[in-house]
Amino acid sequence: VTVKPDNGAGMRMSAAEAAQAYAKALGDASAPEADSVVKDSFIRQMRSASAVNAGLSGVTYSQAWSAENVRFVLRTADGGALAFVTLLRDDTYKVKSGLTVSWPEGTPQQAFLSTGISGSGTLKYKHQVLLHLPGGSGKPRAIGQYGGVVAAVQQ
Repeated sequence: VTVKPDNGAGMRMSAAEAAQAYAKALGDASAPEADSVVKDSFIRQMRSASAVNAGLSGVTYSQAWSAENVRFVLRTADGGALAFVTLLRDDTYKVKSGLTVSWPEGTPQQAFLSTGISGSGTLKYKHQVLLHLPGGSGKPRAIGQYGGVVAAVQQ
């Protein structure tokens, strides 16, 4: 049975609210929304990758997340729902003069930025995430995801 994205009946929040909360939790571990979703393996993976990039010498790195409008939601037997959520991610690099951020041959990042980033640039990602919103007061969590780089902008 399909569920409207803004219908939170029987769940802690609607799928639309869960998508927004999940994106905010990915963007800021200290955001109030971070406590409203499960710190699942996808969140841990994305925070770990962000920490590695933030640690690059001579580079100022930032990451921004947002959620597209949710279109597909299915009711589960427990009164919860499965929501198909598209998350957008921008990884922005500001590189100190004389340095270049580059990626290994054959990687998706390298395909978009073959000469790397000198100055500043942004890699744009899309992630398709399957969120489980349990019935009752349980917190949403990602149970599957697929995504990658879809564009790059070099300034």
